[in-house]
Amino acid sequence: MNETFDYHRNESPTFESNLGKTFATPEIQTFENFWSCIEAIAVAKRFSAVYVNPKISYQNIFFTVRDCVADDSIYAPFRQLSNRILEPLKSDSANPGGNKSSEPSTVDGEKKFYFLRVFVLSYEPLTLEIHCRGQCPQFIFNIFECDQCPEIGKRLQNNAWLNSQATCREDWDSFVCRVKRSPINTHQFLSYNGSEKPKNSDEVNHILVIRGDKKPNKLRACSRGCTFSDMSHSNNITLETELQGDPTLQTQVTQPSSN
Repeated sequence: MNETFDYHRNESPTFESNLGKTFATPEIQTFENFWSCIEAIAVAKRFSAVYVNPKISYQNIFFTVRDCVADDSIYAPFRQLSNRILEPLKSDSANPGGNKSSEPSTVDGEKKFYFLRVFVLSYEPLTLEIHCRGQCPQFIFNIFECDQCPEIGKRLQNNAWLNSQATCREDWDSFVCRVKRSPINTHQFLSYNGSEKPKNSDEVNHILVIRGDKKPNKLRACSRGCTFSDMSHSNNITLETELQGDPTLQTQVTQPSSN
């Protein structure tokens, strides 16, 4: 009989941040190929272009990348999902030049900047989260050339980038368990903004959870009895790394079944 596992252990019981006023922030970078953000860890056998839309390429999209395995002591607060989601962002964080236009940003225009935060959470299986608030650049729905992901993007766009049933509406405990129990060798696009109705799209947090391959390929059930429908999509490329990570952090992310 498989043992269960408490995926909520070490997580905040409520959708609140305890980051405090000071925490480590990596340099802001741009990438033409999304997978370049983890090239020190793994090499994906696919070029996944970074772009806002067919007319605007990667220059308006900025990334921070935190390897919470290799740099565990630096990024320890980001072990908690609520801290990753609710990390406070400066209004001009995505514009390293600090130039503020007196004109408002347009929805898809060249003045709009996008800020994506990447978290590496496990090496075995390789597990990433890509966080974005509000409107998302279109490339994020095409990283895997998946038939289902672009449909999610269209639904969100039609809903003014507010949360929808297509990306998640559930209580915090269920959402934590859903994220941490993302199936092996899958990806899933989720959204969360807590129990309050968002005032605008910038209050909605979007997360692309990517989990690579590993044997055994089943996860343990949650000891708290959490159940939910599977919203993940199968990966169509191999994602794994030969690096060895901290087993303590790995345990916080996922627990393979013994069967």
